Amino acid sequence: MYSTLHRLIPVLLVFLIHLPLNVHGQTSVNSIATSGSTANVVTYSNLKAAGLRNTSGGLISYWDSTGSAFTVNFNAPATINTLSLTQMTVSGISSSVIKMPTSGMVKIRRATNDQVGDDRSYFNFWAACSSIPASGATSGTFNFTAPEVLNPDEAFLSNNLTSGYDNIFQNTIASPHFGNIERIDFIIPSGLKPINDTDRIESGAVVFDRGGGDPFKIAAITAVDASNVPTAFGPLISIAIAQFGPSLFGAGFDYGIMINDVNYAGQSRPSTNNNQNIKGVFISLRDFGITVNQKFYGYAIFSDDVVTADPDWTTYPNNSNAGSQLDPVNMLGMFKSAKSVLSVPVNFEVVKYRNQSELNFTLYNKYVSDEVIIERSVDGINYTAIGSLPVAEAKDYSYNDVAPAEGNNFYRLFFKEKKGSGGYSQVKMVQFPKTKNVKVYPVPATDVLNLVVPDNWKNENIKVELWNQAGHLVQQNYLKVTAATFPLMLNKKQSGFYQLRIINTNDQVSVIKNITIIQ
Repeated sequence: MYSTLHRLIPVLLVFLIHLPLNVHGQTSVNSIATSGSTANVVTYSNLKAAGLRNTSGGLISYWDSTGSAFTVNFNAPATINTLSLTQMTVSGISSSVIKMPTSGMVKIRRATNDQVGDDRSYFNFWAACSSIPASGATSGTFNFTAPEVLNPDEAFLSNNLTSGYDNIFQNTIASPHFGNIERIDFIIPSGLKPINDTDRIESGAVVFDRGGGDPFKIAAITAVDASNVPTAFGPLISIAIAQFGPSLFGAGFDYGIMINDVNYAGQSRPSTNNNQNIKGVFISLRDFGITVNQKFYGYAIFSDDVVTADPDWTTYPNNSNAGSQLDPVNMLGMFKSAKSVLSVPVNFEVVKYRNQSELNFTLYNKYVSDEVIIERSVDGINYTAIGSLPVAEAKDYSYNDVAPAEGNNFYRLFFKEKKGSGGYSQVKMVQFPKTKNVKVYPVPATDVLNLVVPDNWKNENIKVELWNQAGHLVQQNYLKVTAATFPLMLNKKQSGFYQLRIINTNDQVSVIKNITIIQ
């Protein structure tokens, strides 16, 4: 018996070593919480219907393509036009899962096929609707409650459950809606890595599908080139219909499908309509095969007939004609539970410039957050807000801390969202020399604080600021130094901890002191 087991052990070890990393099943999204927002109505007049025809010449569109008197309204009526996810429940995760603010981008990869003929922008999007003309009509009005999709790369990041895409990987005319899309890349240029197993298990991607949940494949992006094009992937994971959760809305919704082809017309044209619901599936970083401290750069979604995750998407089948193709919702990003400590992935750097800290960061989409709040700490534990920047577009952002503290300065960015919880970036630190010649007393102070400054500051102008723990400026004085020691009246401030900033406006030398006021 012993000799038999002894011979089997090496075989068993080899088998275990070659087990795939993604042995854990993907889990269902069981419920969602949402918030809504309203937009202005957008109207197009005198449009034709899509007029799609099958190979035998029969009309596929529900509406007559000879009619040219259709009116199409988006955001109509102006009630809840964008329905955004705020949180959700996922099987196997005890706390709610939220959408992370992520400085990422979506790139749709296209390839030539027999039906489209080239790799131009061609897509079919669905949008929730409130009313449509009768089937076969040659005129009438389409009222879509959802916004118009003009650029799928952008719209995929818009956190909107009222629109998406129909049969996105379909290549042949056997289905009413075909196209030339072969892969959808969600790219995080700065990269992201889990630092513990909770990050791996309770963070990941979510794909929402209109209908019953269609099969597809997905893989983590494990490397990108200088242009942020994926060059390597993790294991290719198959998602089956059974892995999607239940219908997430209380009832199905009416929607219409629009065809957008830049070669055919200037606006999207109506094609078909139906009533369905949406379902979701969660793919954790563990499912993706990502290990602790392994950096990855997002993920890619593939058609179910792709066999190998080749970076060259032109090698994939270009005649996909499955009976069920993914109808993804405009909701791509990264998701995590409250237990996960994943930081917001963003290209963020802090450099010393003269006597200031210069913070630079890049946002690759305008949906990252509504506002970025800059926070600073002198101990790496207690942070105070020192400024904020509104987010209006994808671009490089910059903020200067004109009065950094002596010694260590820790900085982080808080991405504040109206439609859900925010998140923090990684922490960056710069160090400034201590100015021994600036002192304040007494500490704690009551009504008066004495300032002691260097002799060479005499006859120079200084600015003195007092900030409370909430990051609010509560006092500001402009003074001319006439003596090495002079008083600062505190004007009966409330008891508490404050930060005193003393700035020499001549050479911009700044000193920060933490003080306590007791009344």
